[in-house]
Amino acid sequence: MATLTIRNLPSDVVERLKQHARQNGRSMEQEVRDILSHRFASRNEILDLIEASWETLPSKPSAAKVDEWIASTRKGRPGVNTAVKEAIKVHRKRQGGKP
Repeated sequence: MATLTIRNLPSDVVERLKQHARQNGRSMEQEVRDILSHRFASRNEILDLIEASWETLPSKPSAAKVDEWIASTRKGRPGVNTAVKEAIKVHRKRQGGKP
């Protein structure tokens, strides 16, 4: 594993990190690790997080429902639509369904 040293971090940022870590019951170091891991998650990790979040829903959304959500919330943003649709295609393929 790599080690990262951050110099000249403003003290107010350090205090906010410490407070956030305390609220989550973690060390500041673990909090920063978690923030960076989530911010720079791989595509598969993101798909896994999305899939895990679906477990909290009363029922799993259908592909048609997801497409409807995309169409309604991402109008006029074709780059985002393409990325989301590609992520869904990868997810379906991973689940053994139609890509």
